[in-house]
Amino acid sequence: ASISHTPDIECTIQGNATERCAAATSTACTNFQSLINYMELIECQETSQRRTAVTVALAVLLAALLAGLGAAADSHFAPTLTLTADLMSLPPDVAGVTLLAYGNGAPDLSSATAAIAARAPNLALGALSGAGLFVLCVVLAAVIVVAPPVRTMPASVAEDGSARAI
Repeated sequence: ASISHTPDIECTIQGNATERCAAATSTACTNFQSLINYMELIECQETSQRRTAVTVALAVLLAALLAGLGAAADSHFAPTLTLTADLMSLPPDVAGVTLLAYGNGAPDLSSATAAIAARAPNLALGALSGAGLFVLCVVLAAVIVVAPPVRTMPASVAEDGSARAI
């Protein structure tokens, strides 16, 4: 089996099924800590049907975890946001823009702080820029698809786009 790994290139596994499984279970390609070795889980399946079944099962698990996260946020975060907005006498639109944005960015800030404390500035920069790009590409696209058409001021859109580009 051929295993290539450098800090800048992700691990690639090549060869027949037996070699790929052996490479996935070796320690040469595992420079991370995880409870589950996903490479082994995928590469050590005897047939492509089992590999597909494992992939589908992982996708279903991801969907279930995201649904659980959404339910937890709905039952815990939304009431807290409402109470905080009421205590601060904020109108609902201002509360949504400020407090919700703060709550959404707090995990990114704490992970970036942890990455910097672990002397991994590339991880911090990647996490912060990745989160921003995800919101820009995925969330904005979803809002555009779902929301009714609105009129915007071209100068304001250009200003916001320029600020994001910087």
